[in-house]
Amino acid sequence: MFFEIAPACSQAIYEQAVQQVKFAIAAGGVQADEMIPSVRDLSKTLVINPNTVARDYRSLQDDGVVCSRRRKWPITFRIPYYKIKLFTT
Repeated sequence: MFFEIAPACSQAIYEQAVQQVKFAIAAGGVQADEMIPSVRDLSKTLVINPNTVARDYRSLQDDGVVCSRRRKWPITFRIPYYKIKLFTT
């Protein structure tokens, strides 16, 4: 999964990351049950605070976009059609 964070953007970094995950799923770039990067790996890749990534993952869990399994990375799961429509509109 590819992310691009624009620090100069008026949108907060955590909002940019959350939005990009949702668009990746809606566009088919991330499939059901595909593992997404760990908090540590993603924070190193994006050069952002791990707490920001953890906040993103919590937000995505609250929205029902990702779920986590005990002692495993958060993984994506199938999203209902109406949620995909919300992400793409």
